[in-house]
Amino acid sequence: MLIDLLTGAWSYGILSGVTNIVFAFVYNKLYVNDLLTAGYQPADSASKDALLAKEFTVQG
Repeated sequence: MLIDLLTGAWSYGILSGVTNIVFAFVYNKLYVNDLLTAGYQPADSASKDALLAKEFTVQG
């Protein structure tokens, strides 16, 4: 992203920044799903409610 901005390709810099942010959200959702599948549990009921509100499957 920095190279795109320095070389004057502003549209590529903005596009790569937006792409990186979207990828971060997608990756984090996949990672949390993997943790929950592996048996990790929410620390408290508020965390469990937050996961359920975001449509994650929580065991227990």
